[in-house]
Amino acid sequence: MRQVKGPAQSVWQIEPATARDLHERLPARSPLMYRKILALRDPRLSEEENIVTNLDYGAAFCLGVLSLKGLDFARLSCLELRALAWKEKYNTYLGKGTLEGYCQKAMRYARASLSGQSLQEPFDPALVRQPDNIFAKRDEERYLLLPADFDDSEIGRYYARKLREEPQVFAEVPSAILRSHNVREIMGSLTLELVRKVQQNPASIGEYADMPEEIFAPLVVAAMNENALLCYPNLPKALQRDPDILRLYESQMLLRQRLGQGSP
Repeated sequence: MRQVKGPAQSVWQIEPATARDLHERLPARSPLMYRKILALRDPRLSEEENIVTNLDYGAAFCLGVLSLKGLDFARLSCLELRALAWKEKYNTYLGKGTLEGYCQKAMRYARASLSGQSLQEPFDPALVRQPDNIFAKRDEERYLLLPADFDDSEIGRYYARKLREEPQVFAEVPSAILRSHNVREIMGSLTLELVRKVQQNPASIGEYADMPEEIFAPLVVAAMNENALLCYPNLPKALQRDPDILRLYESQMLLRQRLGQGSP
C-alpha cells in the first residue's frame, strides 16, 4: 500500500505531489469530475488514509490524475483500449509493462472477483502481440508503444534533449527508442566524438562499457587499433574473451616483443 523506497501510496501508487496537483488543477479543468471524486471521500479519514484504504476514492482519484494527462474516457470501452490507455498514460514508454501482460492480469483478476463466473469480455491476443500492430512494436522480449510520429512527440523530443545533455543515460534507453531517427542521429554524432576520445586515450574505453552496442562497438575497434595493450585490460571480461579482440591484442604483444619493447 506504500512504496518501499519512495513516496507513492495505495495500489495505484499515487505520490503526494501528484495528489496535491490534482486538487489544484482538476477543479478548474473538470469541476464535475472533481465533485464526483470528492463525493467518494470518507470524511472520517485523512487524505492519505482515503487514498490508501478507500478503494473507491483511490480508483476515482487515479482516473482524475490520468484525465489531467489527457486520458479520454471514451477510449476505455474495451479491454484492449484500456490496455493501450494504461500503457500510454500510466506505465508509459519507460515502464516494463506490456499490453499483453495487462490483458492477462485483468482477465485473471476479473475472474477471481466474479468467483468463478464466466468473463463476458474476451480479448484478442493478436491485437496486443502482433509486432507491426499500430499499438506496439516488438522490443526484444517486451512490447513498447513507439508511435510512428515518435520523433515529433513530446516524449521523443524529451529523449533527444536528454541524450544531448547527458549522453551517459544512453545506457538506460530502451532499444526500440534507440531505433528512432532523431536518437540515431544523436548516437552517430556522439560515437564520432567518443571515437576521437578513445583514440587519444585507449585506456578510457572502460568508461563507455554501459553504452549501447551500436556506440560501444566502434569505440572498441578504434581503441584496439590505436593501442590494444592499453585498451584490452579495460574491456569487460566477456569482450576480453572475444577471438577477434584476443587476436588483435596478441598480435600487438608479439610485435612489441620482436621490437624489444616489452609491455607498455
